[in-house]
Amino acid sequence: MLDPVLFRTKLAETAALLLTKRGFVIDVAAFEAVEAERKRIQTRTQELQNLRNTRSKAIGIAKSKGEDTSALMAEVASIGDELKASEQRQAELLAEIETLALNVPNLPHESVPLGSDELGNVEQHRRGTPRQFALHQRIMSIWARAKAGWMPKPPRSCPAHDLPCCAVNLLACIARSRNSCWTCTRRNTAT
Repeated sequence: MLDPVLFRTKLAETAALLLTKRGFVIDVAAFEAVEAERKRIQTRTQELQNLRNTRSKAIGIAKSKGEDTSALMAEVASIGDELKASEQRQAELLAEIETLALNVPNLPHESVPLGSDELGNVEQHRRGTPRQFALHQRIMSIWARAKAGWMPKPPRSCPAHDLPCCAVNLLACIARSRNSCWTCTRRNTAT
């Protein structure tokens, strides 16, 4: 997720960068509308908190002087209800902003070349040669054939022993780089 400060302070610049680097279009008007309402609600919430605090202090002063505080207490109670509603609306707006921001992809680093996908990137250097994993390729080819619905007939016996074997156990043997299937291994260790 992008930094929320980018959406609050540099929304137009961020939208332009996302359009050029990622091809993603941000609904700037929706972001600005939700952000403006969030600012308005946050300001109102802070005003209500300040008003409640000053009225609460006034209640304390009035009680110390022995004056009637019922009017001030009723006012603080009504401020509390409005404050709760304002805080709830502010939480809803923050959740909406987060939902909008989560749908926006990350910006790539400045050093990343422009391109629609990884094919647009140019390989600058390579160290050594990539390793080849024959065992891994053999397992993947067997799994690919099994997934496609074609699987060779399982051998009637394990290559190392003359015991029945199934293709799944033989595949496990290949993964462990052994010549015997798991069934045979378990039978040999048990005896």
